[in-house]
Order: sequence, then C-alpha cells, then structure tokens
Amino acid sequence: MLKISFLILILSVQIFALSISSDDKYKIYQDKKFSIIYTSDYENEAKFIKKNIKEFLEQNDKSFGFTFDEPLKIVLISNNIQIPNAFSTQVPFNMDVYYNGGGDKNDYFSNSSWLITLFTHEMIHNYQTNAKKSKISQTLHKYLGNNYMPIWAVAPFFTLPNIFLPTALLEGDAVLNETLYKNGGRLYSGRLNALKNSLVFNGKITPNSFINDHLSFPYTQEKYVVGGFYMQYLAFKYGVDKVNQFFYAQSIHSINPFILDKTFKNHFGVGFEQTILNFVEYTKKEYNGYQEVRRIENTISSKDEIYLSKIDNKIYFITSDLKTKKLLNIYDIKTKTTTQIDTTLPNGKVFKIKDKFYSSSSDFISSKLYKNGLFDEDNNIMNSTIGKSIQDIYKKKIAYIDINNSFLTTKLYIDDNFYSKISSSALFDNEGSIYYFKQNGEQRELYKNKNRIYQFKGYYSKIVDIKDGEIYFISNTKNGSGLYKYSNDKLILLNDSDNIINAKIMDANNILIVSVTSDGYNIQDINIDKNIQTSISIVKNLQLKNKFNFSKDIDEIDLKTKEYNELSQLEFSLLYPSYVYDSVNGSTTYMFNAMFMDPIMFNMLNIYTYKDFDKKLAGVNYINERYIPFSINMYNVDRDIKYINKRGYGLNIEVYGPLIKRGRELLKISIKQYFDDKNKDKNPTSVSLNHIYKENFILADYEYLLSDAKGVLKYDRGDSVLGIEYKASKHISNEFYINMQVKLLNSSVNILTEQRGIEVVDDLIEEQLDDTNIFIEGIDKGFYVKNIDKFSIGFAKTFHINYYFSKFPLSLRKESLFIKYNHYEVETIKEFTIKESIAGIKFDLLYFHKLPIPTTIKYIENDSLKDDYKITLTLGMEF
Repeated sequence: MLKISFLILILSVQIFALSISSDDKYKIYQDKKFSIIYTSDYENEAKFIKKNIKEFLEQNDKSFGFTFDEPLKIVLISNNIQIPNAFSTQVPFNMDVYYNGGGDKNDYFSNSSWLITLFTHEMIHNYQTNAKKSKISQTLHKYLGNNYMPIWAVAPFFTLPNIFLPTALLEGDAVLNETLYKNGGRLYSGRLNALKNSLVFNGKITPNSFINDHLSFPYTQEKYVVGGFYMQYLAFKYGVDKVNQFFYAQSIHSINPFILDKTFKNHFGVGFEQTILNFVEYTKKEYNGYQEVRRIENTISSKDEIYLSKIDNKIYFITSDLKTKKLLNIYDIKTKTTTQIDTTLPNGKVFKIKDKFYSSSSDFISSKLYKNGLFDEDNNIMNSTIGKSIQDIYKKKIAYIDINNSFLTTKLYIDDNFYSKISSSALFDNEGSIYYFKQNGEQRELYKNKNRIYQFKGYYSKIVDIKDGEIYFISNTKNGSGLYKYSNDKLILLNDSDNIINAKIMDANNILIVSVTSDGYNIQDINIDKNIQTSISIVKNLQLKNKFNFSKDIDEIDLKTKEYNELSQLEFSLLYPSYVYDSVNGSTTYMFNAMFMDPIMFNMLNIYTYKDFDKKLAGVNYINERYIPFSINMYNVDRDIKYINKRGYGLNIEVYGPLIKRGRELLKISIKQYFDDKNKDKNPTSVSLNHIYKENFILADYEYLLSDAKGVLKYDRGDSVLGIEYKASKHISNEFYINMQVKLLNSSVNILTEQRGIEVVDDLIEEQLDDTNIFIEGIDKGFYVKNIDKFSIGFAKTFHINYYFSKFPLSLRKESLFIKYNHYEVETIKEFTIKESIAGIKFDLLYFHKLPIPTTIKYIENDSLKDDYKITLTLGMEF
C-alpha cells in the first residue's frame, strides 16, 4: 500500500537579534519621516545621515514617483558586529540596517565611503518594495500593516507585490542608483565590467539565467553585477527616472504580482525578455573588442576570489571550488612551480608570521563579537589584530584599515597610528614606503607615503606590486580591467587582455596574473607582451537630474536623542488573518496573528488565535534576545477531545543562547520549563548542552565535517530522563558523504496513561520541541518507552543537474540521493528491536524563480509498520 504524507511549513517571521544578543547602549533620534538608531560610536555617522536624508528622500520621491507610506527606520548596528553587509526590509518595518564591516572593500565596490554605498543602495530597495500603486495593497497596509504573505479571500491579495520581482531587477536597480552620487560604485569597476562581458560573450546571459536565482558562477554576485549593467542599459535608453518608476508601475499587480512582461510593454514599450536580448546585443556591440587572457596548460582555477601575497620569493594564494577542501597554493618564483596543500584558512590575503600562516578575514570570535583580523587554520583570531583589516606587513611594521573607524571614510593606520584617509587597499614596497589611492571628487590619486605622484579620472584602481621603484596597479581598460605600470612619469599597459584583476611581478618579462571569466577565477604566469604608453579608460555613466552631493559638513548638526529601550520601542508591525471553509464537512479554520517588534529586533510579541476542526486556541508569545535570550509562550486551549486531567492552558518558557561561538565552534545551552495543557500534572524541566564543530562550504549540500555532541537532562513529577546524542558527518570524495548518529535515552519510569517516560513521536517537529522525544519516521503513531537507543548510518551523494524555466513557475536544482539505516533498541515492559531502512532524494524547488523550497521524497521500510512501506514528501525541511 502506498501512503503519502505531507509536511508544509508555513513561512513566518523569526526573531533574530541584529546585534547577536548585545548589551550595547543604543540611542534613537526620531523625526516625523525617519528615525536613526545607533550606538555612541556612530555619532558622526548618525549626524551625516540626518544632514543628507531629507534631500535624498525628496529627490527619490520624484524619481520613483511616490512617497513612503510609513516612516523610515535606519539602524546602525554596533561595531561589535563587523559584517560587511546590510539589508532593507518592509517587515517588520520600513527600515534599513547597516553593518560597519565594509570599510576595506573599496577595491571591489570602487567606492570611497562604505556608509554612502549602503545608504544609496539599501534605501533604493525601500522604494522598490514599499511601492503600492494598487488600492488593494494600500488598504491592506492601512489596516493590517506590511504583510509579506498574501491575504487569502476569494483570491490572494498581496500587500507587497514587488518583493516577488526577480532578484536581478531589485539588486540591479540598487546597484545602478548607488553609482549616481560621486561615491563611485560597482558600475565604475573594470573587474565587474570584465565579468559581465565574459558572461555575455560566452553565452551565459539569457532570459532564463537572468530571471532565475541559479547556482552557477558567479552565483548571487551575478544578480548585482549583470543586473546593474542591465538597468544601466535601460537608463541610457529611457532615463534613470523612467527605470525607477517601473517599480511603482509594477506594484499595481496586487492579485498576481508575477505579471511582468505586461508592465514592461506598458512602461518601456518592449517585453521583459526582449529587453534582456537587446541588452546582450548592446553589450556585444559596445564591447566588441573585449578579449580574455588565453588559458594555458598549468592554469589554476578557483570559484572563490584569489588574493595574492608575495613572501620570501614565493607567491601565496588560496583556491576553492566552494564545495570541498580549500587549497593553499605556494608558487615558487624561481622555479615557476606550484605546491598545493590542504588548508582550513578562511579565504583572504595570506600572511606568514613566525612560520605560521594566517589570512585576513572576519568571523565570530565570541558569542557577541564578529570581527576582522588575522585568522589561523583553527579559525582563531590573532588578538593583536582584532578589528583590523591587515593590508600589508613590512618587517615589524603593520599597515591596516581600522574597521572600527572606517564606516564613513576608510582610514589607514600604521603601527596603531592614524596615517591617512584612503580609497583602496594599501601595499608596502621593499623599503617600507606605503602606496595607496585616494579619491578626490572624480579624480583617482596615487600616493607614495603622503605624496601624490599620479592622478586620473575614475574610481577603480588598486596597487598590486612595487618592484624596483616601478608601481603596478589594476585599473579600467576600454572593455574591462587591465594591468598598468607607472614609472618615470609614464603609464604603460602591460597586456592587451581585459579580464586581469590581480597580479604579482616576477621579473622584467614575467607576471603572475589573476583573471576573471564566466567560469571562475584563473591564475597563471604570462609574458609581458605590451609596453605601450597609454591612459586610463574613462567609464561612461549616468547622473540624476537635480541631484545633490552628499555633504560631510556635520559640525552644526544637533541630535536630540533618547536612550533606546527595547520594551518602550515595541510597536505594532502587522496583523495576519487567515480563514478557510471546508464545504465537505462544514468545518472552518481561521487564524489571526498580530506581531509587535522593536526596530533592532531585540524583542518580539505575538498575539494569536487559532481554530480548526478539533480545537480553539488563543495565546501570547514573547521573545527577548537583548541580554540573555529567552522566550515565553502562553496559550489557552479548548479541545473537542475531553482530557480527564486537563489543565486548559499551556505554558512554555525557555532560556537559551551560545556560551561559545567562535568560527567553526559553537557551545550552546537551553533551559526549558513546560506546562502541558492536556495534563495538569505534567510540568517537565529540561536542561541541554550542545557542542558543535563544523566545516562547511557555501555550495555543498552537507557539512564537509561535522561533530555534534549533545546532552540533556529532564525532570518531571519526580522522574528523570537522561539523554546523550552524537552526530557526525564527513565528506569522503567528490561530494559523497557519510553520516552517523548515536542517541541514547534513559528514563526512570514508563507510564503511558500518565504520559511519563520517553515519548516516541512520528513528527520531527515534536522531537525538536522536546529534546527527550525521539523521532522514528516509519512508525504509524507515537508511544512511550522507558529506554531507547538509536544507531544510525547513512550515505549521500550530491549532483548538480539543474532545470530552470523562464515562464513556468517552478525550477529544479541541486539534487542529492541518500540512503540510511536506523536501528532502535527499545525497552517498555519488554525489550524489542525496530529496524528501519530509508532511501530518498532531496532537491530544491525554485519557486517563482527566487524562493528555494528544499524538498525531500523518502521511501521508508520499517518492521513495525502495518503496511510494507510508506513514502513521504516533505517541503521546507532538510534531510
């Protein structure tokens, strides 16, 4: 007999403290149209935002064609969390969140201010997703707030239709807008122009690839880069305001937000897919002279960026396929040979200190700190480098960008002394002189120590080497990115190729170069075949009409703030209603959920009510992650099934959090108190301690290496349950994995009628709610036992057979086949054994081109089943 069971997890907003459970003291400045929340470290940054935000909003109200329907909230996250990122959201509020972790990313972003980059990029996302041209969306927002899921009635009604737009349109338009304010931007970057050109000329940009969030190189970066140049193409053709106003026009689709081609035809006069084909043809014509470095036999490739370090006549760099072990490459300049060794160093520029390797990166160094610095093979940070992006080391002299003080302007320090404001990475020569670029308006200025020695118009350039007084740097070519030499007041182009993004000089005739292509990054040694005096190519770009320039004159700005308190800042976010009527049996199911949250998401309050065919339930759930994370969930319930010893209400209290969080290692604790609504005598208290060590890679389906040990102790009505669990997995070869699990649970009692002992459950969620429950997939219904031991072994193999569609709403990607054998030794009033065999396939269903839904189909044989086997389909959960 075939039995199919479905588990569909309803999407919900999960609270997460943006400051990782921080005790930082925040302030809040409030205006009618916006508020700024920040720590005292960012007083100047907050003043800068206040100085510029009103005029920026006025300009973009005109450019996008509408005004925000609720005040904007901007959060400057504590300097304790140096993540080079930011995000914009409409849920829980119309807000931006900025992290100070990108002050050293000038080479990639071609910018001079990390804060301005975030400000101009993320706020554009607010305009894109806040847009509500439809009266339906406007009405839903007025009474229910910004719901990210559709409100179901006769048809689905969307409050925020634009959040379902293809990623390339959302990110591409934000990248376009970030380049308009004399802060540079990614569209000024030669390396990104080269990447885009390589993708186009190698046939990698099609309507299918453009619209889908695929898993091919350059992964998520493609949506920003190609999307940005695509939106720039539209802006050249129709104007920036016309491009921006597309988002307001698109937001009319409150019932079917996936209508796209119709909006394009109405707004631009041409269909969406045709604009992509036109963009490809435009690119081929505009950059018809684009040429790449010719690959040779000993070319080394990587899917992750390659950083070069020259140490003791050797060049060091890390390569990775983003699925398996990274390699540390050591290139000997004299012999021109490469040695490769496995490494667990995080990717970044490699340094060798006292015969030990480190790389410049960022990661968790404690449960509350995410910092830049030098990390070793064990992912431990060198304490003297905390908060520093190390640029170069000359003897005992260290040059670094101080991330703590580089939010608004990048600041270079040498030996803990401030040296200069800069707009690029920095490099020492063999005599200890320091080289870097500054940005002066639209002029790029090359410095040796504190002396300007060369300048040109542009935003993209980085020093890669200095040899015999000659300066080598990367900058724009007409069709991409190339290698230049500056010597004796002359600028020389050293190679005709347009995709060179890094290099080290070996001798007068040979260089080791890094190139970017449509398949990844390549490194190889080549001859210097061009020595022609030249000039830097000027990048064509756009400007907004009547645009303003950011002012950094903040001396007169006054911020009248108050202390930020997560309780007093708790405010209404949204109300989500749901109602379903079953005409067959006449039953109704409804749900109301009202969410309240503070802008930093330190605490969240949910008030909810729910009714289905057998129960009515109403409750309150509160979560606080300000200092010590805890949650309380209290509910009243009326069930149709009459329990003799029922309590009528339930209560869950949990205190939890990481004790150690450092790179690959995590130690976390959880203390739970539970009051069962079905049994007033059942009030279990449990404590669990969990230590996890894992190595994983961004494209891998499973952990490369996992060691997960957990212990739990539970008391209930004088009884005790003791449990220990150990899980391990390991990559064997070619994305083939082995995983094992041992779980031992022992109870002092087993009384089924009183729900005492260890509960065996047929629902994975119930195991996750109670650490002393044990989930057996192949059983028909749950039961209680006194003791149970589980032994499990499994194997899995990942494939990458992807099928993407541009019109059909579902695509397929990233498949894994797996098998598993579970063995259970069970003790109740007697002892018996349960044997279980599972085979299955796991894959991603890509829903409407951008939402991945992990999907698992399993075939299960269990010797306790009434039937011979069963098949399960699970959506939204990982194997």
